[in-house]
Amino acid sequence: MEWHRLNTPSFDSIAGAAASASVVSALRASRVSRVRLLLRHLATHRPESADYITLLAEVEATSPAECAAVLTYPWVAAWITRSARARHAGPADYLRNVVAAVAYRVGDTATAERIARDSGGRIWLPTIGLFTAPKGIIQPADPIRTVRPAGRTGFTLYVDDLDPHRDCVGVPPADRLPNGEWSRVERTLTKAWELIEEHASDRADELAVGLSSVVPLNGVPGVSVTSGDAFGGLAATIPHQPLEAAVMLIHEFQHSKINALMDLVDLHRQDSGIRYFAPWRPDPRPLSGMLHGIGAFTAVALWWKAFCDTSPRPESAMEQLAQLRLQLTCAIDQIGDDPGLTAAGRRFVRANSIVVRSLAAYDLPPAADSSARAQLARLVQRWQRKQPAGSVPQFELT
Repeated sequence: MEWHRLNTPSFDSIAGAAASASVVSALRASRVSRVRLLLRHLATHRPESADYITLLAEVEATSPAECAAVLTYPWVAAWITRSARARHAGPADYLRNVVAAVAYRVGDTATAERIARDSGGRIWLPTIGLFTAPKGIIQPADPIRTVRPAGRTGFTLYVDDLDPHRDCVGVPPADRLPNGEWSRVERTLTKAWELIEEHASDRADELAVGLSSVVPLNGVPGVSVTSGDAFGGLAATIPHQPLEAAVMLIHEFQHSKINALMDLVDLHRQDSGIRYFAPWRPDPRPLSGMLHGIGAFTAVALWWKAFCDTSPRPESAMEQLAQLRLQLTCAIDQIGDDPGLTAAGRRFVRANSIVVRSLAAYDLPPAADSSARAQLARLVQRWQRKQPAGSVPQFELT
């Protein structure tokens, strides 16, 4: 089993919300090993899974890339993790779908067809789609939907509205999108990708390595969420505006990177019970939530800076950057002395602080800064009025 350690430059890259395809590749490799360990656990504790895991090992010996593509598919990885945690639940039912998908991808249709027959002639293959096996011959019935940006050979973004284990983020996923809605989502995500390529190609490079699936959600617009068990996946109500979708992809993928980082490095100790004001949330947040928010929104702030640098500096982009750099300063100032931070956690905060200070020096119109300061003051006042006296740290805006 391969050991994974982040060197200091890689850690600092993630901590400072920099974009790096090589660092993301290392994080993804760590997640491959994580899934392998969990499969070993299942093979030991769930005898009914052993045969399928043996089949996976045989395929991996000759086709490691195809095997890894399925095992690290976000909703497969999340399912494997949940199965390993819930020792009372048998995993073999869905593990056969995983094995069939790997077999089909490497051209072993005989194995895929045998498993499909054993599944009643109808089976979902993760990363591929829904298949049937009339007369024992496997054939596609409802393929998974994909976005394949022009100029990105080999990159596929799966827009998954079928996988039975995509419901792992605490928000109900949408059912199969009607064709008209799917066409809109496809156009929006394609244009969002084009914006990222145009204004921050390094972000596009790392997304092409690490981002693999988006699950559409039902519900209120503007919701997006990432599961710590599903590296490279996110669930969202897909915005109508490509620029909003671009920000969503960058923001949520940064959460994936931080989740993977926290698997390798302890940034904080056990929750101290201290709760903080997060300018982007109405509820008091623990230290772990603050670290996530600071990391993700620093990436978004860097995006808005890149957007301002490579476009006619639209007023809305300058306002977003002005707001975020002030909000991040406020958040970082609160947690810098938290006793729960480890040495690595303090380094993480310092790295973000360095980036935010550089953003603070970026020239923006005075009106954008004044508006951002007034907005933050209103948020602070509203938040402090809602908190019981003495229940949260008090602070002053500087």
